[in-house]
Amino acid sequence: MGTLFTIPNLLTCLNLVCGVSAIIATCNRTPEVAVFLVCISLIADFLDGFAARLLGVSSPIGKELDSLADVITFGALPGIIMVYLLAETDADYEKMRAIPFYAYLGILISAFSALRLAKFNLDERQSGVFYGLATPANTIFILSLWLIKYFHPDSILTSIFTTKIVLLIVIPVSCYLLISEIKLIAFKFKTMSLKDNFWKWLIIGVSVLLLLGFQLRGLLFVIPVYILLSVIGEKVSGKRR
Repeated sequence: MGTLFTIPNLLTCLNLVCGVSAIIATCNRTPEVAVFLVCISLIADFLDGFAARLLGVSSPIGKELDSLADVITFGALPGIIMVYLLAETDADYEKMRAIPFYAYLGILISAFSALRLAKFNLDERQSGVFYGLATPANTIFILSLWLIKYFHPDSILTSIFTTKIVLLIVIPVSCYLLISEIKLIAFKFKTMSLKDNFWKWLIIGVSVLLLLGFQLRGLLFVIPVYILLSVIGEKVSGKRR
């Protein structure tokens, strides 16, 4: 019993509970509640591993529990959000409240998120970098689509990025990125120096500027910028090596 109720495991359970609650908030069409819960999940997801290393209580149970929690919060949730985003592109959805068949394609994101997590657990290369897009980053991008539609319905970004055709393109792109071999930066700092972490600090700096300059709308570009700068950083670093 002692190995079950450790601080890291309790943090992981917090991640899971907030993920399930965020799904309920999504079904109730309350994105402001969903984003608050996702933020708690992201913090808990970061802290559980940190706490496990700090307290020296890492265990196989903790690793399995972490994946189970992530497949809910960062797998099931973005898929459900995409289902509703696609449903809302149907003119009859608000009247009939029947989700059109094509909207269920959004669940593919959940399936590929599970594949991503299974692959990550077995891939020993991903201790310092990510191969493929991490599920929390993918969730942030999918959630940003919903947020700009809800809070900025008249924005040109909403008219472009939440149309049926664009959302249907986002699904396979998202699924591909999750299981791809694209090398992306993992934000694990061995030191805080600029020289050793130039590309990490650049991504953080650009993301902050996007959020300060465009507020919520800037969130839509944070993950694409992260992917782009990771790829550029890897090519530049590769040439130096």
